[in-house]
Amino acid sequence: MRELSDIKTFLEFLGDAILVTDKNTNIIFANTPCLALFGYTQSQFSTMRVNDLVSSNVKESHYEKMKSYISNKSPAKVMMSRGVMPCLNSNGEAFHARISIATMEVNNDTYGLAIIQDYSFVHNTIEELKNAANTDNLTGTYNQRYLHEVVNGLYRSISLSKSVGMIFFDLNKFKPINDTYGHETGNYILQKITERLNSELRSDDLLFRTGGDEFVILFNIFNHDKYQSELKSFAIKISEIISTTISLPEHNLFLNVSASIGIGIYPNDTDKLADLVALTDKAMYESKSRGSTFYLVSDL
Repeated sequence: MRELSDIKTFLEFLGDAILVTDKNTNIIFANTPCLALFGYTQSQFSTMRVNDLVSSNVKESHYEKMKSYISNKSPAKVMMSRGVMPCLNSNGEAFHARISIATMEVNNDTYGLAIIQDYSFVHNTIEELKNAANTDNLTGTYNQRYLHEVVNGLYRSISLSKSVGMIFFDLNKFKPINDTYGHETGNYILQKITERLNSELRSDDLLFRTGGDEFVILFNIFNHDKYQSELKSFAIKISEIISTTISLPEHNLFLNVSASIGIGIYPNDTDKLADLVALTDKAMYESKSRGSTFYLVSDL
């Protein structure tokens, strides 16, 4: 009959980090690679549960799932559908791990076994590639590709269960500026305006450069009873930020740029957020033709 001590000895010879828990997810053993990965001693591990090693946002659900998994003697599997689990080491530093779990029975007692691999490098590389694909090279804002993902419901930071405002704007007479002072100056103006917008926008507002001098801003509406007032106030704020004088030292010049702005709201103007892009674009051109600061989709 195999003993738990024999299994522990065997696990010490394996290169991957491995944890063994009892049916209540209390940690009863961690091999040397696991000690190194998390930075705890064996005695420290013996006072901990598995959910002490994961990030707070998954801690509660993780405990219940692990306890159920062990008690049901479920088949071996890789944890989490997305493939990685957010973990914390002894210093409170987060890292991403790929974890495979299984159960084993020793002397009529059921134990959980977790094989843990540090996937931080792989995960971070994937995230960097995603960010590069979704970011405008010139301004550092999100790009047209990412706007498409957002409005088609692939991103949930902005809750689509709430009202969402959209601003579509472009810069007035930007082409003559480019033609007169050169593309480097035009690029500098775009970067400066983006920098100013980012310093004033809220943390959950999303700014996109969709091409040339065209931009889109997505933002949550908080005053649902007076949403048009909130839309107009936000549009005026954006207009003021854009029109602030820009210094061009190389040309010994101070330049003022203005914008034409189209504004709309989801779901009041349309029940499809993707359709609001075209509608606010149309409202923006209406603003430009009228010489107004902004134009509402609802007035089209």
